[in-house]
Amino acid sequence: MCDILARRWTNTMSFAVEDSFDCGPPQPVDLAVLVNGGGWTLFSFDFPRSRAVFLFVGKDANLAQAAFVYNAQFDLATRVALVEFDELLPLTENMEDVPNLVQFFSIGHCGSTLLHNVFNRVPGICCLSELMAFLNLAMNGKVQNAALRHKLARAALRLLMVFPGVAQAKCVVVKHFSQSTTQFALLCQEQPRGMGLFMYRDALGWSNSHFHFAQKHGVGMNIPPEQRQFLWGIMSGGTPDTFLDGVLDLQAETVTFDEMSAMAWCLHMLAFVQAQRDSIPLIPLRYNELVQTPSETLAKLFRRLGFAVESVAGTLGVFDTHSHAGTRTARSADDKDFGPENYARVRSVLSHERIKLDPDLLLSEQG
Repeated sequence: MCDILARRWTNTMSFAVEDSFDCGPPQPVDLAVLVNGGGWTLFSFDFPRSRAVFLFVGKDANLAQAAFVYNAQFDLATRVALVEFDELLPLTENMEDVPNLVQFFSIGHCGSTLLHNVFNRVPGICCLSELMAFLNLAMNGKVQNAALRHKLARAALRLLMVFPGVAQAKCVVVKHFSQSTTQFALLCQEQPRGMGLFMYRDALGWSNSHFHFAQKHGVGMNIPPEQRQFLWGIMSGGTPDTFLDGVLDLQAETVTFDEMSAMAWCLHMLAFVQAQRDSIPLIPLRYNELVQTPSETLAKLFRRLGFAVESVAGTLGVFDTHSHAGTRTARSADDKDFGPENYARVRSVLSHERIKLDPDLLLSEQG
């Protein structure tokens, strides 16, 4: 364990403690302190070094109110502790599962942060949005040791209990990164008593919103060859580019963002379909209906999740605010929208013989 003297944010996908923090001299720490609810929180899994990263944020930190927990952890942290995987797993082996957990999956850019804010206005509900450790699990899906990945998933889910405010909540919601749609089976199998929620939106609206986000990270419409593999990996949670075979060639002379985004949307939708085939219970929720009829849509969702329906009225104020306000992903007047040619390319991808998905696809709950 060591004190953090200075910090400089690094790329989320390649986070490394040494690149992000200047630290003081190492100090001994009793590992049990990390899981006693005293303000230490799991931050990430450092797979290249086979260790977990814990950050001390203080037991009074209100992480549930953060649009993105990993950003709040990084900003609030005063100490860091590194724990080898073979030390972490015995530490969490006898921990209890979160009693009432909803795993909130989404395709991203679909109102998931809006719904996160809704949940946090419901008395007794604590919703934590985007924990880095679950992103690490998704982006390291090729790790050969499947047993280790399951153990780390179980550890991460149990360690939610030490986050400030979680132990006092009647129900905990963890909102995953969009990349976790590739992890339905892994995460739901490790919390079989919990519930699963999947949020999505229509393909055309999603791809346009996705492009707004991409522009903030310097990504344009025409993707240079040297960026294509990396960008597909980020969009798809590390899915091999064989998924694109016959539809999109990353080696083509021109590859556009709208085409790649359309394929990412297909990946998310097909992951849900496969989860249903695998009998993984997920409640689908479409952004389009949520914003068109918020009261009715939330009432239906609350009944399904076992939340008090009378709490809906107290949540509707979040629809009058921008859910990403104050973050790097907030909408800007400089963001460029899709034009007719972009929407045409999205439709062309979805109508391909190998895909054949309706851009307005409506998902239904199994059974």
